Amino acid sequence: MARKKLIIFDLDGTLIDDYWTIWEAFNYAMRRLQRPEQSYETVRYRVGSGHRNLLSPFVTPAELEKAEAWYRERY
Repeated sequence: MARKKLIIFDLDGTLIDDYWTIWEAFNYAMRRLQRPEQSYETVRYRVGSGHRNLLSPFVTPAELEKAEAWYRERY
Protein backbone atom coordinates (compact mmCIF):
# COMPACT_ATOMS: atom_id res chain seq x y z
CA MET A 1 0.00 0.00 0.00
CA ALA A 2 1.40 3.42 -1.00
CA ARG A 3 2.08 5.97 1.72
CA LYS A 4 0.54 9.40 1.44
CA LYS A 5 3.15 12.15 1.52
CA LEU A 6 0.93 15.20 1.23
CA ILE A 7 -2.62 16.11 2.09
CA ILE A 8 -4.02 19.53 1.14
CA PHE A 9 -7.11 21.04 2.72
CA ASP A 10 -9.05 23.96 1.30
CA LEU A 11 -9.95 25.32 4.71
CA ASP A 12 -11.54 28.73 4.24
CA GLY A 13 -14.88 28.60 2.50
CA THR A 14 -14.84 24.82 2.28
CA LEU A 15 -14.32 23.38 5.75
CA ILE A 16 -15.08 26.58 7.69
CA ASP A 17 -16.97 29.82 7.01
CA ASP A 18 -14.56 32.59 7.95
CA TYR A 19 -16.35 35.48 6.25
CA TRP A 20 -17.41 37.07 9.56
CA THR A 21 -13.78 37.19 10.71
CA ILE A 22 -12.68 38.67 7.39
CA TRP A 23 -15.47 41.26 7.54
CA GLU A 24 -14.56 42.26 11.09
CA ALA A 25 -10.85 42.54 10.28
CA PHE A 26 -11.63 44.56 7.15
CA ASN A 27 -13.79 47.04 9.07
CA TYR A 28 -11.20 47.26 11.85
CA ALA A 29 -8.72 48.50 9.24
CA MET A 30 -11.30 50.92 7.85
CA ARG A 31 -11.99 52.34 11.32
CA ARG A 32 -8.28 52.78 11.98
CA LEU A 33 -7.97 54.73 8.72
CA GLN A 34 -11.16 56.70 9.42
CA ARG A 35 -12.71 55.24 6.28
CA PRO A 36 -16.36 54.17 5.97
CA GLU A 37 -17.08 50.64 7.13
CA GLN A 38 -18.51 48.31 4.51
CA SER A 39 -21.41 45.87 4.74
CA TYR A 40 -20.89 42.16 5.23
CA GLU A 41 -22.23 41.55 1.71
CA THR A 42 -19.83 44.04 0.11
CA VAL A 43 -16.81 42.48 1.80
CA ARG A 44 -17.91 38.90 1.16
CA TYR A 45 -18.42 39.65 -2.54
CA ARG A 46 -14.81 40.85 -2.82
CA VAL A 47 -13.19 37.94 -0.93
CA GLY A 48 -11.16 35.49 -2.97
CA SER A 49 -8.23 37.30 -4.52
CA GLY A 50 -6.12 38.18 -1.51
CA HIS A 51 -6.29 40.80 1.19
CA ARG A 52 -4.49 43.46 -0.89
CA ASN A 53 -7.17 43.21 -3.58
CA LEU A 54 -9.87 43.17 -0.93
CA LEU A 55 -8.62 46.39 0.67
CA SER A 56 -7.27 48.41 -2.26
CA PRO A 57 -10.58 49.70 -3.70
CA PHE A 58 -11.43 51.28 -0.34
CA VAL A 59 -8.16 53.03 0.53
CA THR A 60 -5.61 55.24 -1.19
CA PRO A 61 -2.37 53.66 -2.42
CA ALA A 62 -0.53 55.48 0.40
CA GLU A 63 -2.85 53.88 3.00
CA LEU A 64 -2.66 50.33 1.66
CA GLU A 65 0.30 49.15 3.74
CA LYS A 66 -1.27 50.40 6.97
CA ALA A 67 -4.61 48.88 6.00
CA GLU A 68 -2.94 45.52 5.36
CA ALA A 69 -1.10 45.61 8.68
CA TRP A 70 -4.25 46.43 10.64
CA TYR A 71 -6.25 43.83 8.73
CA ARG A 72 -3.65 41.15 9.52
CA GLU A 73 -3.46 42.27 13.16
CA ARG A 74 -7.17 41.66 13.64
CA TYR A 75 -7.57 38.66 11.32
